[in-house]
Amino acid sequence: LAEFIKVRMDLTGHLRLFLQSSLFRKYLNYSDESRSSVPPSEMQTGITRESLEAADSYRRLLDLIAIFAELAVFTYFTILENPSAVYFVLAMPSTMLLYFLLTLCRPEMDQWKEAE
Repeated sequence: LAEFIKVRMDLTGHLRLFLQSSLFRKYLNYSDESRSSVPPSEMQTGITRESLEAADSYRRLLDLIAIFAELAVFTYFTILENPSAVYFVLAMPSTMLLYFLLTLCRPEMDQWKEAE
């Protein structure tokens, strides 16, 4: 249901429209000298392609914040109901961080093997 509401709101579309109109308005308010220093092709790219990327990135950031908020609520209620679970709550992010660091260093290890 929440996904349906999100799609109907079309947050990315509204953000893209706002960014496009703001960028174009800003461009029109440039002085003639400033406007001639910016190639029209860059403005067109910014208005069409990069505004979509910025709006989509903002939507993804909001999704990430929602996931972290959900995780915080779950953690709070888990510790509230079972205080001894704090060790497991702390162990999970630590294990994930360790895994992330090991996979991050892995390409370097593969490069060393190729050099030999």
